[in-house]
Amino acid sequence: MYLWAGIAGACYLVLAFLSRGEQGNLLQRMGGYLYRKLSGRTAGAGMPFASRGARQDLERLHPGGSGKDLEREYCAEKIGLVLVILLGGILLGLAAELAAGREAAQEGVLLRRQPGEGSRRVKLEASLDTGERETFRLELSERELTYEEAGALEKSMAGELEELVRGDNPSLEQVWTDLSLPSWVEGYPFELEWSSSDYETVSRQGKVNGEKGENFVELTVKVTYGEYEWKHFLPVHVVPAPAKGQEGLREALEQALLEAEARGREQESVALPGEVAGRSVAWREAREHRGLTVVLLSLAAAGAVYLLKDRDLHRKTRERALAMKRAYPSLLTKLTLYLGAGMTVRGAFTRIAAGYQDRGSRAGPGPLGEEMRCACNELQAGISESLVYERFGRRTGLPEYARLCALLNQNLKKGNSALLVRLREEGEKANQENMHLRRKLGEEAQTKLLGPMVMLLAMVMILVMLPAFSSFGV
Repeated sequence: MYLWAGIAGACYLVLAFLSRGEQGNLLQRMGGYLYRKLSGRTAGAGMPFASRGARQDLERLHPGGSGKDLEREYCAEKIGLVLVILLGGILLGLAAELAAGREAAQEGVLLRRQPGEGSRRVKLEASLDTGERETFRLELSERELTYEEAGALEKSMAGELEELVRGDNPSLEQVWTDLSLPSWVEGYPFELEWSSSDYETVSRQGKVNGEKGENFVELTVKVTYGEYEWKHFLPVHVVPAPAKGQEGLREALEQALLEAEARGREQESVALPGEVAGRSVAWREAREHRGLTVVLLSLAAAGAVYLLKDRDLHRKTRERALAMKRAYPSLLTKLTLYLGAGMTVRGAFTRIAAGYQDRGSRAGPGPLGEEMRCACNELQAGISESLVYERFGRRTGLPEYARLCALLNQNLKKGNSALLVRLREEGEKANQENMHLRRKLGEEAQTKLLGPMVMLLAMVMILVMLPAFSSFGV
């Protein structure tokens, strides 16, 4: 894992050096360099493995921009994002390997965990002098406490015994239900052994028999930790309940391994046997390589992000087209109004575009305003009016705007006197389509809200039915 991480780091450094002539920040430069090399052309006419229609979507989202430049910037950003994910995965994998190796010592020695940290499973490989290898799994216990450390910890646990033992009873002075007599207490490395002065009243397992009526019982708990032992006595007052409801060699190796683990539990390290059954043994800890798994997962995540980036681009294009469809009836109304007032088509078109620009000073002119502004810039650049309208309809990619541009071009070529009538008819048709579109969007919104409504209904049913079942004792 360390070798692969070093190779990956060297590749990143080389890539950063080679991409110093590109534009943007470091990741954009690296992404732009890879894009240029993979596409095979400096201008970047096509990106390998790119989804179809990405360039067309970019041109629609950024009217007036160069398709090649837009695609180069988009692909460079996408590749840079993939490089970030891969670098993060490599770093996480390296951190996982370092965490796995932190508890491993030099060959022939294992490090125990500190008291309270729990034991750990160790995978070991034994290499014999004959070249044979055997694999073992050992449960390496934590470092044992000294007598002083264990005594201090036992006093702390003894203060919690009464609260742990009483179970559902109010106290040990009023006991009528079963007691809780644990064999160990979480957070403490002690074994507990219970005995009772009257097993017919309180059993070793804590079962309480109140048939004899009120009775006094003394519980004795023996606390054991290795060779150390303590005893505590708990008086219990039982009262009536209130009215209510190579096998040989392998075995030798395993036995020697267990004996080595059992020795010196107060020490921080365990010395593994160097010779078993007259044969020399070399031990080393076989670590789980979780780092490679993390890197593979990051690679899969990078691929998913690379593909979903195009999907997000298509979604933005659909949202833009939807916004332009909803703005179409308003455009027809304004155009009809200005033409009816005696303005030329070019003057009305320019006036509407300026209005979109003024209105969008804070939130932006919107998709239609951007398209009309691009068309006005072409008119100011000296491009013929008919060609500007034709490009405007082609850039939108919507049949509604294609029909409108056809009407405007027809008026320029033939001087169609019925333009206002055709625009009014087109406006009525656009209003009907807009109403149908809004009705469709409303139905889709209701469908999307159905899931949360069902979840809320389920929560309400649970809140209503839970008290009912509780009252019946279910």
